[in-house]
Amino acid sequence: MIRKKDIEKGQLVKLAEDVGRWSDFVNTTQIGVILECYNSGEAKVLFQDGTIDKLYWFSLEKVNEITRT
Repeated sequence: MIRKKDIEKGQLVKLAEDVGRWSDFVNTTQIGVILECYNSGEAKVLFQDGTIDKLYWFSLEKVNEITRT
């Protein structure tokens, strides 16, 4: 789960793996990038498959980014 202080444009995210929240058909492994952040507690996310969804922060989790040297 992402908190407000962790939300920023460009952050890599995926849907939080909360078994009780999602149906079996929801892909929780797909990675997306935050396009916009809203004070309403939502973020606009562009996912790998090209879909754009407006989701609440608490339904997202950060994806660990590895920098290469």
